[in-house]
Amino acid sequence: MPGRRPDMIGTTPNPSMKTFVNKFTRERLPEHGCAHSFNIREKRSTKNGQPHVKTTLEIFEQGLGWRKDKLKNWNQEEIPDFAGPVPNPNSPAIDAAPWKEYAARYGITCAREFLRCCDYIKPTWAFQILHPPEAQPTAVARAWFESTFGVDPLALAVPMIMLFLHKYSFDILAFERLLSRSFGYPKDRNGVSIKSFITDKWGAPVCTYFEDHFLKT
Repeated sequence: MPGRRPDMIGTTPNPSMKTFVNKFTRERLPEHGCAHSFNIREKRSTKNGQPHVKTTLEIFEQGLGWRKDKLKNWNQEEIPDFAGPVPNPNSPAIDAAPWKEYAARYGITCAREFLRCCDYIKPTWAFQILHPPEAQPTAVARAWFESTFGVDPLALAVPMIMLFLHKYSFDILAFERLLSRSFGYPKDRNGVSIKSFITDKWGAPVCTYFEDHFLKT
């Protein structure tokens, strides 16, 4: 990762990130990030017998390549590193509020550098943290499901629907595999439906709650 090292958060005294701030748009970008990179190039020469230095700012933007700009159009500032905890869209139990506050203050392009994923995925993760998938189970329903079946129901979302439509959809086939692996649900079913199996093993109230909160999402 050319940006920040999330595994190093809190391990160095007064850690900081170098950033460039556009004087006109006020957009703040990390010096070396997942989608942008800045390089100051100096060309030395002699002019009228005096040493002369021409400074050029080179900016790399993912998908567009390199371009040149004037250094005078940008302020160089250091901002504190994000102190954590580092959120993960696949682990909503981690409190994302501190990261969202950091993003609001210093910009998403700086905040996403601390996410623990490859550079290519960071923009997607940042979007998912700021905009949770539609139809996602409530915190209460998720806690109930995990206490009953041993896993977070978000781990049983249909991957392609979550990725491309940004919507939560319960993967019933993945749930069948979980029941079979952990609770003895017959793989060939033998005429036993999931609802019947849950009712026999946990009782009718559990089956009703499961049906109301997950089969209808």
